[in-house]
Amino acid sequence: ASKAIADIVRTTLGPCSMLKMLLDPLGGIVITNDGNSILREVNN
Repeated sequence: ASKAIADIVRTTLGPCSMLKMLLDPLGGIVITNDGNSILREVNN
């Protein structure tokens, strides 16, 4: 599980960071490069 989380968050770090597009529980789109926000959405 920790490897999967690291793979998700790894590309959001550093000067060439990438944004992640996630679906929230209500079906809305969340675009972020903040690791904490990503983990919170994945946890829901």
